[in-house]
Order: sequence, then structure tokens, then C-alpha cells
Amino acid sequence: MRAEAATVASAYRYAPLHQTVIAGTAGEAIHALDGILGHESSADITALHTDGGGVSDIVFAVMHLLGLDFEPRIPRLSDRQLYGFEPARRYGRLAPLFGRRLGRDLIVSHWAEIAEVIAAMRDRTVTPSLILG
Repeated sequence: MRAEAATVASAYRYAPLHQTVIAGTAGEAIHALDGILGHESSADITALHTDGGGVSDIVFAVMHLLGLDFEPRIPRLSDRQLYGFEPARRYGRLAPLFGRRLGRDLIVSHWAEIAEVIAAMRDRTVTPSLILG
């Protein structure tokens, strides 16, 4: 009986929740986010794991604003850049990993609109693939 319960729990943990056909060039993380926010199950999904095709800076930001974790497999990590509000030199030995600084004033000036878009995604008024595509 115990082994059967473990099998059921394991199957539930890895059950498919969303399927859609997308172009090979489409960012899969955006479409996977559709599934996380739009599934009809009672599963409480808190993280998105994708392969290398799903890596997207905008999805990192949107997932954070939605209170979810984005955990992609990142190919060619050396080709990626980090972003921060402070000058790169502020981050010491990590400085070479930083790209452009984030524009705090730009984000603050558009925060109301950003919050509306995130709320629309959370409330399923619009799908992430439509708004982020």
C-alpha cells in the first residue's frame, strides 16, 4: 500500500498540465508560463524548469514579479550577463559578469503599468505568450 501511494504522489508531481504546439523559434518559457498560470488543476506550481531554449531575461523578471521561481538550464553560461542597479564595479569580483545597469527611474516611472500587466497575467485576462511575445 505504501509503495502504491508513493507511485501516485510521484505521478502527480510530474503530471502534464498544459500542452500547446509552438514554432521551434518561439521562446518556450513564455508558453510554459501560459500553462502555469492557466492550468485547471489544483496543483500549486511554484517553479518553472525549462531546457536551454527557455532562457529569457524577461521571463526571469515576470516570474519574480508573479512570485514564482524560474529555473532554466542555462547553456553557455559564459555568454549570459547579469544586471544590477549599481555600477558593475560595486559587485567586486563578479563585475565582469554584469552587462548594462538597470534603469531604476524608467522602471519606477512605468511601475503602475507593469503591475497592471502582471495582474492581468495572474488573473488570466491575458496570456503571457500574447503579452510577452
